Amino acid sequence: MILYNLKEIQTEKDIERRRVDYLTKEFRTELRERTTKHILYAFTMTTKERHIRNDVGWFDIGARQTFTETLFLKLLHRISSKCCGNYRRNIHKDKRLIPFYSVEHHSKKTGKLVSPHIHATIAVSPEWDDKFMSCFERNVCREHYTLRHDLFSENDIERWATKLENTRLIHIENAANLYDWMGYSTKQIDPELNRYIERLSRIKKKEDVISYR
Repeated sequence: MILYNLKEIQTEKDIERRRVDYLTKEFRTELRERTTKHILYAFTMTTKERHIRNDVGWFDIGARQTFTETLFLKLLHRISSKCCGNYRRNIHKDKRLIPFYSVEHHSKKTGKLVSPHIHATIAVSPEWDDKFMSCFERNVCREHYTLRHDLFSENDIERWATKLENTRLIHIENAANLYDWMGYSTKQIDPELNRYIERLSRIKKKEDVISYR
């Protein structure tokens, strides 16, 4: 029975790895094509519930998705501009930030609707890393960084404050941490694929039970 349990756990890990590899293929390909090894960060951005309820639509998943993605991409543009004012020029193509992100609308624990939030993996060129990190400040009480308020002009601070609840940035130290983070952050990225993976996992379990017997 112990051997059977070990076999089942290994099978689930293999299926999970295939799922993550499939979803992150383009990101990993672009990362490999860069001439220098990039520094990786796990980034979470949570929107403000009051704004979603009053101005976006709490139950409108499409509107929530569009709003959250747009807010994240605007933020990424602002950070990229701090790294390099003309980062969009082709001469900087090899140094541009590489983001991989997904929007979540439901709690992983309860399944209930929550404020939409983004889980992202951001790859940063070592040449731009200092300027990238200058956009964040260390949280005194916890082991992570948050967005600096002075990243925005005086006119923008209040506007962003009404839309953004909090941010969280952590350095991804190794491949194992990267895999764990990308597995966690892609749980809701493609419900249809996840359901397929779950069905595949159940089928494999049944096959293992039959072969064990």
